[in-house]
Amino acid sequence: MSALEEDRDLDAVGRGPGVLELARGPAAESLVGVALAPAAWFTHLLVSYVLVPVACEGPSLWLHLSTVVAAVAAAGGWTVAVRARRRVPETDRRRSGTRVLANVGVAMSPLFLLVILVAGGASLVVGPCR
Repeated sequence: MSALEEDRDLDAVGRGPGVLELARGPAAESLVGVALAPAAWFTHLLVSYVLVPVACEGPSLWLHLSTVVAAVAAAGGWTVAVRARRRVPETDRRRSGTRVLANVGVAMSPLFLLVILVAGGASLVVGPCR
């Protein structure tokens, strides 16, 4: 590695990649992959509680739409986690934490997606007013 390439790998203080580079790389994708599906589930849970009285008085379209939006967000988190895992090679020891985080996102996202779909499916079978 030449001196010029080493300088590019260090920020102005000489500590490694700068904050902006980390915000766009696999580390940021790993964080998004871990956080997006649980955030979608939590948001779906809160929005569903708010929309149940509305669905009892009229059509439950908004309740089902919130399930679809949350499921798409959780699937997006799963996709981002898979992409982050593919971008970090297994042999790169400097980014082993990023790979672990991406693996956690790949494992957790489908579980949260399943929970969102089961909760949304319950409103189809039972109905929002019961």
